Amino acid sequence: MSRIPGTEWASRSEGGHYAPHCTELTLRRRWAFGHIISRHALADLDRPTARSAFDRTPEAQGLVLARAEDEHHPSLRGLGVRMRDSDAPLRDASEAATVVRPASGT
Repeated sequence: MSRIPGTEWASRSEGGHYAPHCTELTLRRRWAFGHIISRHALADLDRPTARSAFDRTPEAQGLVLARAEDEHHPSLRGLGVRMRDSDAPLRDASEAATVVRPASGT
């Protein structure tokens, strides 16, 4: 992946129906997610798999977590700084016009 100036890179944990929420974040803010881990999979997520997902997103600066308590999950702890949805800057109006929205409308 090449660096896109002004874009924040991260891995993310998310709850149900996470794809539309992550899509909306990338359309509204300058986010790029290398890996998205669903919250229901956290119970079975081991440390080597979590580390591999994070490391395979070389531009990742941290983790955007669905819930604050996910920060303490043993497999995610210490992988990167906790980031919030609002940590990425908003896209400006000219950028928003050039972003392609998914055909499904989600």
